[in-house]
Amino acid sequence: MSERTTLDYLIQLYPEVGDFEIITIENPIILQSSGVQKETEQIVEVKGSSTCFEYQFPASPEHFVGRQDVLNEVDAYTEAVIEKKTSSRGLLFEANSGWGKSSVVLACVDRLRQKGHFAIAIDCRSASSSQFILHVVDYVLLKFGNFDGLLSEEQITKVITGFEGVVKTLVNIGQILEQHGKVMFI
Repeated sequence: MSERTTLDYLIQLYPEVGDFEIITIENPIILQSSGVQKETEQIVEVKGSSTCFEYQFPASPEHFVGRQDVLNEVDAYTEAVIEKKTSSRGLLFEANSGWGKSSVVLACVDRLRQKGHFAIAIDCRSASSSQFILHVVDYVLLKFGNFDGLLSEEQITKVITGFEGVVKTLVNIGQILEQHGKVMFI
């Protein structure tokens, strides 16, 4: 800062600043980017097994057995959301490790897609920052694009900035999907 009027104003506000020595830099240093890009979090979809007895992976929908009651509950919940019979907007699958939570999620995603809804299973174990949700929503928007023609070109969000942008985008998409009796599960 070298403008005399600004300096005089600051001295008037804070008289003790007037005792400071003013140093003027003749050749300002221009900082350049280091060229190192910040690594973004990797967004990974949950993948299922390729064969029936590949137990180290969640069961793919075609290899999923049992727990039909859970799938029926998700169907009932989806209908309750569409028919505005619930204000709830979240599901929680809770069980011990290895009990098939991811397999159930993959089966639910498949079933929802077969019914014309939009669903995706994201592996959140890779989340390493508060920005994870922004990256997930960006990934989901790229994946679903215009939501099978339900969104016009103007309605497709090009850039999301911050959490408020995420909320606004999801609310807007939710309203459009609601008009068509569709839901989105992430």
